[in-house]
Amino acid sequence: MRKSGRRLSGLALLTALFTTAAAGEELQQATRSLEQVRESIRAVREELKREQGEVGLLRQELERLDAAIDQGRRRLRELQTRIGQRQQALESLRAREAEHRLRLRAFRQALAAQLRAAYALGGQDTLRLVLNQRDPAALGRNLIYHEYLVRHRTERTRALLAELEELQQVERALQLESEDLRRLESEQQRQLEAIDKARGARKAIIARLEQGLQDKGKRLALLQRDEERLNQLIGQLRQAARGAPPARPFGKLRGRLPWPARGKVVRSFGSRRKDGTLRWQGMLISVPPGEPVRAVADGRVVFADWFRNLGQLVIIDHGDGYMSLYGHNQALFTRAGERVKGGEVIAESGDSGVSETPGLYFEIRHKGRPANPARWLARR
Repeated sequence: MRKSGRRLSGLALLTALFTTAAAGEELQQATRSLEQVRESIRAVREELKREQGEVGLLRQELERLDAAIDQGRRRLRELQTRIGQRQQALESLRAREAEHRLRLRAFRQALAAQLRAAYALGGQDTLRLVLNQRDPAALGRNLIYHEYLVRHRTERTRALLAELEELQQVERALQLESEDLRRLESEQQRQLEAIDKARGARKAIIARLEQGLQDKGKRLALLQRDEERLNQLIGQLRQAARGAPPARPFGKLRGRLPWPARGKVVRSFGSRRKDGTLRWQGMLISVPPGEPVRAVADGRVVFADWFRNLGQLVIIDHGDGYMSLYGHNQALFTRAGERVKGGEVIAESGDSGVSETPGLYFEIRHKGRPANPARWLARR
């Protein structure tokens, strides 16, 4: 479709231009070319409609992915909040555990001191306590107090050990829960990354399609302008073909035509263009800008205006179906409908239109078909 559009908007339109001015049969061919342009317009419009539908569906998918990302991020924030809460609980438990360990160490140290003292007395501390007391009532109280103190320290130590074990169990449970939450966090993060990656891919596709829509819109505008221009040219060339008086026989000038400009041929007839899909239907002569461009023979100017790709263009009808073309000029010195003589300056060389290098594009056609200009021009 793209290649077809380019051909119709460039060289195919030029072909229609030549054939229209040549004769009634060629005019019918130009009409067919116009229908091809219109068919191209219909095809581009269908492509635009289809791709606009694809963009709409992708935008809906993008909205769904955006909603999934938003939900996933909320879930991730909830997990992170729970992880923070568990972390705070772990820190609180560890602080309590450290406090209990300090207290346990203190109790153990006190109990050890008491045991060492009892051992130093050879187990006679209770007996010594009894013998040293003269007051029976005080003796009873001291014995009870001594036994209570030993029993209290032992029970407190056991209670601290049990509480410490319970704290450690709770800590292990919290640690396992924190690990599970972190695992869920990692999994949620991976899901978010996958969704975000898919979202990025959808956005890239949408951008590419929208760029394609923009390009097709430009192509459609160009084709529509080509359609309008071709309609105008067909009307002009119909009138020119009816009113152009016959020129002297052009066919007898083969190999004797003067060169339209001085310069070296840098693109010859039949050679491939840069895109590799089309061939040169004329020749490109390297000419500095501002040099005179001359008509190669007598004839009537049927076109003198800007033409897409070929820039400022002059076409001369030499009669008997022969026409010559002069493109990429920077200034034109003739108008459609005027008669010109061979050797007359009709333009000034330049690089208008789509030109690889400053110069003159020269072409000869007979009944709409391109001919090798080198066989018509005189040897230099």
